[in-house]
Order: sequence, then C-alpha cells, then structure tokens
Amino acid sequence: MKRYKTDFSEEELKKALHANEQEAQALIDNPDKWAQFKEKLDAFIRKAYKLPVIGGLIDDIVSMGQMVDSYVKKEYRDVPVTSIISAAGALIYVLSPIDLIPDAIPIVGYIDDAAVILLVLKLGVGHDLEKYKSWQDECRKDALASLEEITGKLIQELIGEATLGAIVLCSNNMFRVLAVDNDSIDIEETPYPARVYYLNLPTQILRDMFLESEKDYLDFMNGMIEHTDFAWSPVGKLSAVHEADYSQYEAYFALIERDA
Repeated sequence: MKRYKTDFSEEELKKALHANEQEAQALIDNPDKWAQFKEKLDAFIRKAYKLPVIGGLIDDIVSMGQMVDSYVKKEYRDVPVTSIISAAGALIYVLSPIDLIPDAIPIVGYIDDAAVILLVLKLGVGHDLEKYKSWQDECRKDALASLEEITGKLIQELIGEATLGAIVLCSNNMFRVLAVDNDSIDIEETPYPARVYYLNLPTQILRDMFLESEKDYLDFMNGMIEHTDFAWSPVGKLSAVHEADYSQYEAYFALIERDA
C-alpha cells in the first residue's frame, strides 16, 4: 500500500493554498460562479459532519462559506479582501479532488484538508471570522426583533377587540391563539370561553436564523410575548406552551374551535 505523508510544513500548506488564489479571486468576482460553487460546498457540508478529522472543523468551514457569501453579496465588507481570498482558497482546496492526500483514503485523506483550514485560521482569517460572527449575531437579533414585532401585530389584528388567553405550539408548526372576550364573561368563573385561531409559524425564516427546534420556536413565541403589549384575559399573562403541555392551562379555557 502506498504511504502518504501526513505531516506538512507551513510552507507546503501555503504553497497548496497559493495555487488556488486565482480561482478564489474569480469566485469572489463572479456571483454566478460563487453560487455554483456554494451549492457544491453546501452538499459537502451536509455529509462532512460525519467525516473523520475534518468533521471537527465543519463549524469553521460553514462560517468561512457564510463570510465569503456575505462578501460576494456585498452584505458584509468589513474584512480584508486577502482574508476572503484565503478563505475561498481554503474552501476550494477542501472540495478539490486533487489534494496532497487523496480524500478517498479513510481518515488520512482529510488530514491535509484540516491542516489547510487550520492554517488560514492561524494566518488571520480566524480573527476576521470572529468579527463576522459578531456582525451575524447582531443582524440575527435585529431580524428576530423585527419578526417578533410583525408576529405580535398579526396576532393583535387576528383577535381584534378580544384579549389574549394563551398561545400553543402545535406539532405541525402552527400555533393556536386563544382569544377571550372579557366583556361577555363572568370573570369570577372559569373556564372562560376562548375562540381558537390558527397561525402558521414562520419556520423557514426562523431556520434561516438557525432556529429550528421546538424549543427554539417556543423561545421565539415567548420573546414575542415579552416584547408585545397584548391585552390579556383575566387569567393574566401566560407563557407559550407546546400542545403536549397544554393541560396546565386546560382548566382556564373552554375552547371554541374555528376553521384552521
């Protein structure tokens, strides 16, 4: 069996990275070329978490791809172009079938890919990635706050003059909104009649912000509750719950179902 070298000098790795500079420049200068490359990168990332050696660096690879993507789209330019070229060059190397060690060789085949990624992180891309992630976090917070505001207004428009009783996350990623008409109830007696409205959760938008679990969705709805000035039923403010946990509120409301 042919034996491959597995320890590379920094000069060897720089040389391998330098070989991709022109292609990297072409990618960041041409949004269409970059979009085609990103499709291949996304496909690689989906399987790479389970790959030996390289799997532990996938978060950095994902962030590099996102930073280059934001740069190409002119969304984020607070980074030296040399860092973008280095990041793009490293991604090209990882996806290239012609490596210092062929990727087809189990475990050993990804050592050089990992070494190239670690090199560009060491040479300054790591610092730029941290700045980019901070920018991403701020953008995500702003987008989430805007989405919470929009969702809160939708609920207020939906229930009209009624008051909010509770919000329940359903297993089909819809949520039930319980609305109570305070003027037509005896506030001394429960359960209160509550009309049920249904709204689709904006799952795709939330997933774009890396929120995709049921816990994430409940956190989103509770954040929306905290930041929206709802008029509440006599029960008072209630946290959003999953339908599996609705029993804790069951005694408060007599549901009047509406069409979804």
